[in-house]
Amino acid sequence: MVISRSGDMILACHDNKVRRLSVGGRVVTLINTKPYRPEGMCLTDSDEVVVCLRGREVAVYSPDGRSKLREIRGEDSQGTPQISDPYRVVCNGKDLCVVDGDSNVVCVDESDNVRWIYDDKQVKLMKKFYPLGICVDKYHHLLVTDYNNHCVHYLNREGELIQVILTQEQTGLRWPWGIMCR
Repeated sequence: MVISRSGDMILACHDNKVRRLSVGGRVVTLINTKPYRPEGMCLTDSDEVVVCLRGREVAVYSPDGRSKLREIRGEDSQGTPQISDPYRVVCNGKDLCVVDGDSNVVCVDESDNVRWIYDDKQVKLMKKFYPLGICVDKYHHLLVTDYNNHCVHYLNREGELIQVILTQEQTGLRWPWGIMCR
């Protein structure tokens, strides 16, 4: 779920639809994502609706949901897509940062080019890196929950690890699923 500037709620529903609940209580279907299940969502600065379509891509729709503006698959320098199973997404300025599958975070620019990929190669972990939640703080740093390692990875805008925080040893945190920044 995301909240638009006007205060409307935009919800990803299990029936493969994205719906808008207006402040006045009216519910309308914005987007039908069949056959793909919509998961994480965010809004761009221009209120475009960005939706993770599990097992496929990240799709960017017009604010009214009537047209798909572009598909994001995160192509590397060889043109190979790096996003295949998007789960969560956040806007970080003009970039989109996507939790893909169960093993990495992919950051793409406006042209769908990969800026960086963060995975378990950047830090020594006890178990396989398993990102589930992601948010952006006011400094454009990313916080990524790691379900398997019971912690949060704090990354700079370039996808470099600043530090691992909120570990199980420090706080007792176990199996973090989601995270939200204000």
